[in-house]
Amino acid sequence: MPGTCKSGNWNIPYPVESDQDLRTLGKTEADVRISRCGSKKRRIVWIENDDPGVYQETMRTLWADEKRESRGSRCLVPDQHGGFIRCSGNCMDCQRARNGLPDSLDLQNELTGFDPADDRDKIEAATLLMTLKDLLDEVRSLDPQSARILELILDERSERDIAGILGIGKSTAHERSADARALLKSL
Repeated sequence: MPGTCKSGNWNIPYPVESDQDLRTLGKTEADVRISRCGSKKRRIVWIENDDPGVYQETMRTLWADEKRESRGSRCLVPDQHGGFIRCSGNCMDCQRARNGLPDSLDLQNELTGFDPADDRDKIEAATLLMTLKDLLDEVRSLDPQSARILELILDERSERDIAGILGIGKSTAHERSADARALLKSL
């Protein structure tokens, strides 16, 4: 039975972020396990517990947080009434990237501390910048508003900021951002 050990204890997973967490719990690095908690792999220690009610309540909270995070990362799609709903399709079959998820390197850095060395060649970076400017010029010649949206995205502006700057609604900014990215991708 999940969560139990041979002695019948209902063990609770506790995420460990630092050595301070280990000292607080009275555990050592040897007690840390990389284990899946929901859909994420995390560094955890198992806390012994004899009460199945405490286990159920703790796990219910963890599962609810995981579900909420998963729903929040699903794409917004138009409904029949002119509004938006969360997509309920299979993300594996979808051509779009899930909107709410962080970039994979950011996620790896957050979870494992992995930070790729930034040793890009300066010529490669300059070439990439020139290519990007050329693409933006081409987008600007086809659709100036899409070029403006892409510039704002490159400036790391949120869709809410873009909506405020352009004087449009947030959902319209979301749609136009997606259209601008699709246009850039096609070029």
